[in-house]
Amino acid sequence: DNGLYRIGANNFGVAVAGALAMEFDPIGAIMTPLQPMVLAESPGEANITGDGTDATLAFTTETADRNADWSSPTFTAPVTGIYFVAVSVIAQQLGAHALGRVLVQASNRNYGTGGRGDVGVMADSGNEVGMNWAGLVDMDASDTFTIGMIINGSTKTCDVGSGAGQTALQVALVG
Repeated sequence: DNGLYRIGANNFGVAVAGALAMEFDPIGAIMTPLQPMVLAESPGEANITGDGTDATLAFTTETADRNADWSSPTFTAPVTGIYFVAVSVIAQQLGAHALGRVLVQASNRNYGTGGRGDVGVMADSGNEVGMNWAGLVDMDASDTFTIGMIINGSTKTCDVGSGAGQTALQVALVG
């Protein structure tokens, strides 16, 4: 069940417990189909509070999830390692809100934009701003994380953008 085997002309694979864990193709590319990797987007969310309360975001539209490690709103690390995480959020209908940030809330610690990043003083309900975070997250097997967003500076509510590229999550094991 474990070892090297010939897949086809000029390419071979490595099997672990009978499953293809790594493939070397004829041009030298290396594919790792069991490597944890998630690409997901949010369908948008309405009425996130603007009073500094943390809101957990849902990323329910999956483009890819190689090992079913993502079950919105939670990622569960299948193995111990360093994970690259990138989050992009469009906050809309900001009104008078002045501060905002996104957070990766992991089992061991939180990661995110330093402090409460200034998103600018918004004058009307038509304004929006992008908030992004990318970095490395140290996780043990079975650790989890969720994505949070905080908007502050008002008691009004705001929305999280929907649609391609407006609110996205990327996760990959890198080491």
